[in-house]
Amino acid sequence: YGRIPGPTMPVAIMAGAGDMIVDFDRHSGRLHAALPDSTLHRLEGGGHMIQYSFPGEVARLVAGLE
Repeated sequence: YGRIPGPTMPVAIMAGAGDMIVDFDRHSGRLHAALPDSTLHRLEGGGHMIQYSFPGEVARLVAGLE
């Protein structure tokens, strides 16, 4: 697998800590490790659909990307 080459824009990885469909560490953590300049946001209490359960937090994180 290794490093993903060439992202030229900010990358924010967001995931719910309680996601029962996609494992946080196996997917979000692994992607974050492959993208060393990314930021990883673990939303405690969130499940698979964080954009519905935490719309304000997701919007804030997206708006903060430069």
